[in-house]
Amino acid sequence: MYECARVFTIINYCKETIWLGITPGDNFDGGGFQLKPGRSILFHAPVGWSGRIWGRTGCKFDKNGNGSCLTADCGNTLKCKSPGKIPVSLAEFTLSDVDYYDISLVHGFNVPIWIKPINGQGNCSTCGCDLDLRRSCPNELVVNGGGNGKTIGCRSACDPNVILSIIGNGNPG
Repeated sequence: MYECARVFTIINYCKETIWLGITPGDNFDGGGFQLKPGRSILFHAPVGWSGRIWGRTGCKFDKNGNGSCLTADCGNTLKCKSPGKIPVSLAEFTLSDVDYYDISLVHGFNVPIWIKPINGQGNCSTCGCDLDLRRSCPNELVVNGGGNGKTIGCRSACDPNVILSIIGNGNPG
């Protein structure tokens, strides 16, 4: 049944519980689920699947899957139908005759994330960001949350709501 499918093993190496968001998520438990620290889960993605996988933090959901997350929220629901809101670290995939994958921080950073292909052919490099960039986020990009002033994410400098002053030799023009 899965002879051409790709196997995804998703592992939470964080010290906190992560709620995964996946779009489209039909083959991934409906697009959202909880993953406790040190736990893993296995999924089969069909050939032709193209989508995103990300971790959400600081989530609270009721028994019906209604709730929200401090980072990467996807519309106040456990099962994501739309991408996570900024800041969000994204793993992006296009599966076909040749598979493509990358890690994108263009929408900011909320959790370390990386991809490690196993038994692939061709240029199957590990990619990602395995450092917690929240610890070294510039003040202008910090996203605080949870009511305790804790840095929960780092906005991208590409975010239209960020104003950065770049000073070269001191001359404005």
